[in-house]
Amino acid sequence: MPNSESSMNDMLLNALSIARQFCANPFDRDLSYPFEAALKDLTPSANLWSRSIVNVHDVENSGAIIEFFQYISSVIQLPNIPASLLAKIFHFIFEIAWCNPILRLYLEKKWRINYALSTCLVYNKSFSLNEQNLSLCLNLLHLFTYDTPVLWSNLMSSVMDYIVLRILDSDAENGSVMPSCLGILLNLCLNTPQAISYLNSQGKLNNLRRKFVSLLAADSMPTVICTLALKLFMGKNLLEMFKCIVNVIVKSDSLLARFHAIDLLISLVKSSSNLLTNGVFTNQSLSPICELLVTRSGQPETLSKILELLLHCCKADDVREFFCDALVNAGPADSKRLTTPIIAVVEMARLAPDLSPCCPDLPCKSIRVLHYAISHLLENKLRISDYLSCEVVVQLVEDCLKTTLDTSHPLIFEKSERVYEGMRLAIMLSYDSTVRTDVLEIVHPALCSHIFQFQLSSNCCSLTSTSNASWSFIGVKIVFEVLTFLDNQSAFSKPHSLLYDDLLKDQRLLPFFVCGLLSNDECLIANVLRLITSAHGAIPSHIQHIAKLMSLWIQELKGEKLQENNRLNQNHDKSSPVVDLSAVTSERNNINIKNSVDEQQIKELDALLEKLKCSQTLDGRFSEIMNVYEMKITAVESENRQLQTELYSRIFNQQKNDCSFARFISFGEEAKKEAETLRQVLRKAEQKNDQLSEELKQKRSEINEQQCRIEQLKKSLDEKLNLVESLRNAENALRKQAECLEASLESTLRLSARLIEAKEDIKRMRSNIEKLKVDNAKQEEVNDQLVSKIANLEEELRKHSEIQEMIHKLTGRK
Repeated sequence: MPNSESSMNDMLLNALSIARQFCANPFDRDLSYPFEAALKDLTPSANLWSRSIVNVHDVENSGAIIEFFQYISSVIQLPNIPASLLAKIFHFIFEIAWCNPILRLYLEKKWRINYALSTCLVYNKSFSLNEQNLSLCLNLLHLFTYDTPVLWSNLMSSVMDYIVLRILDSDAENGSVMPSCLGILLNLCLNTPQAISYLNSQGKLNNLRRKFVSLLAADSMPTVICTLALKLFMGKNLLEMFKCIVNVIVKSDSLLARFHAIDLLISLVKSSSNLLTNGVFTNQSLSPICELLVTRSGQPETLSKILELLLHCCKADDVREFFCDALVNAGPADSKRLTTPIIAVVEMARLAPDLSPCCPDLPCKSIRVLHYAISHLLENKLRISDYLSCEVVVQLVEDCLKTTLDTSHPLIFEKSERVYEGMRLAIMLSYDSTVRTDVLEIVHPALCSHIFQFQLSSNCCSLTSTSNASWSFIGVKIVFEVLTFLDNQSAFSKPHSLLYDDLLKDQRLLPFFVCGLLSNDECLIANVLRLITSAHGAIPSHIQHIAKLMSLWIQELKGEKLQENNRLNQNHDKSSPVVDLSAVTSERNNINIKNSVDEQQIKELDALLEKLKCSQTLDGRFSEIMNVYEMKITAVESENRQLQTELYSRIFNQQKNDCSFARFISFGEEAKKEAETLRQVLRKAEQKNDQLSEELKQKRSEINEQQCRIEQLKKSLDEKLNLVESLRNAENALRKQAECLEASLESTLRLSARLIEAKEDIKRMRSNIEKLKVDNAKQEEVNDQLVSKIANLEEELRKHSEIQEMIHKLTGRK
């Protein structure tokens, strides 16, 4: 692994050096060929590197890769660059951005890849964009516009015109770029409100709809066409639409097509969930979606999108039961594996955020889905052990609650959220009497106290400053989930009850109450209000203190908001005519709308909180708190309207700046002559820099060679020592073998002597046998002679007896 990283660094430095030279003189064709070769060598290693990115800090820690991205973004926008080089650049961007959404979002926000690709598409389509490059460029634009808002400008209008023209002119049978054009159009219509308005103003929406119908009739385009057409015809036939969407999600080979279909189904559930419940949601129709959790186990981004679909559907009251029932009852997706979708969810939930580089939020999404599934089982009075292993689920709770939290870790937000979800899961499991005992053993008072004290001591939820860390709000939610768990278990465990009473008396808990009351999380607010209204004197006695802290918090928010607005206005006045589109987009998306009220509203809030303190009845205190929140919401809505007005004015100014930027690009040829002298100076500086970098590279190579030599010597020494040891073992083995051979040799000699004697005996016996055979033959001859003599004698005897009998007859003797 270290060798691969060093080779990656070497190839990156080589490509960076060539990129500097090419950007200094982009019209030198001799520099494009080494640039292409460097990109070709760098792409496989960069793909492996992109799969290991966990957060943006991993990218920003490398100065070389940042500089290389800057050059890549600049080269794309250059006019008349070689088509082969542009193809290599597109392939490089695609390989590093396709498999990691974190890196994809970084490239879009930091280096405005959307803008660079749009510029290349509009101004270079006649020279560098052949059919292959055009397809690559549109694929990249489709990828980078997915789920990302785009600031509308004249350049995007030109892109929209070009895409609509290609869609209307392309044939369904031969449109190689049709899927990408439809995907880009879908992304712009979903994420940019001005896109549909522009289509209406140009009078092209009806033509597009007719084109979509013809494409659907041809039945020869990828599934993304169906998703886009169904988006425009939503509400016509919900049942057929749902079936088509499910087929796209389950059977599509295109990642973005599946993502578009999931987005469409989420939108469909949000808008028409009550209409879809009549015969649409069945286990047969929903089980294939759940089975993707098993069949797509090696694709974390796809799994994250499917879990997002399940979470959105579980949040809708009308369809929650259908999805939860399909999830817990779905069988194994593969005949060779016994893993069911619900077991796959548990396996994903057991992963740590560090083990999911591309999607660190995947375990938390899995735990939320598991929470909904267990809640469904408990609501229907079903046993958890019939569907899941209780030991595994309880172990999951323990792993989540024992997650190590380091405030300097880049994944502190995901780790804190894992602790929070683990505590929520423990609360849900405790409602099952068969599992409650195991949960109380795992979530013991010492662990609850440790989690609670860590948040009180390290959470930056300060009431005198609103510049809190991103994970501080999750920490506030963790604190109240711990208190809720202890409160629920007070009736079953005395240690938990005593700890609950002790924790409520901690004065450091008051800022967390204020932060919870001022949040926009309804579950957190409900927990805070329940603790305030149910606590036996511990919290109600500090109502006045909480009211003062809330007033200070609101005043601090107002002051910081005014300073932020002044700073933004100053930066806007100082900006150049050519404005960074990606910076404006990032600024628009990252505006943090906080609660701010005027002085009169603050006084009213103070008066209401004081009245709340003096109130003695439970219902009156609760109603006054709700009135406070109604006034706060009204103030926030007023502030939102002001910010939206300001944002629209900035968008209008940005469109003007885009016009000037377009004119600036059209006069680029004249600027080339004026920049020639600067390029000469820059070329000399680059040469010096290259020399220094070459020397540095030589020194590093020498160091690497020496280190490699040392490693080789160490390896050879280890090999020789191992060889000596093996020789010793072999010698001992040979000695033992020699002794065995000597013993076997002696026995062999004895056997051979016996064998020789046996052979001699056999020879003697064979000779005796031969003699006996000869004697036997002679004896047989003698026997034959004797037999013949006996036969003769018997014949003579017979004759003699006949003669004698005849004599007796003649003489009359008897």
